[in-house]
Amino acid sequence: MAPEWKPTRWWRLRGSYSYLQVELKKAPNSLDVGTIPGIEGSSPQHQVSVQSGFDLSRTVNLDVDYRYISALPGQLVPSYSTADARVAWRMSEHFQASIAGRNLLQPHHPEFAGDPGPLVEIKRSVYGQITWKR
Repeated sequence: MAPEWKPTRWWRLRGSYSYLQVELKKAPNSLDVGTIPGIEGSSPQHQVSVQSGFDLSRTVNLDVDYRYISALPGQLVPSYSTADARVAWRMSEHFQASIAGRNLLQPHHPEFAGDPGPLVEIKRSVYGQITWKR
């Protein structure tokens, strides 16, 4: 499900929700003794995203994104929610500058298990970008 709505000419909203249910069964002749729980629990059952875009002026835009990802019990990864934000300034027809922050709601969060090794964590980050188009 992924609705879009534009309440005003300067404000855009988008959302999405996905549900995944994985049910595996061992084949009658299988010698597998335990990989099914790990596989079934390695994808998030619920994912939610809400994106909001604002045209603050003719040349300045603000985008804010929120995400929720449910736990991955097969990898011992807890659920998490986080947000990103980006401000962009169109300096001319050909140049744009922006600054963005990713994963802003916590310093870091695990996203998946290392193979082998510890959980792989994603850190909060901030970056700037200058874009030139012909």
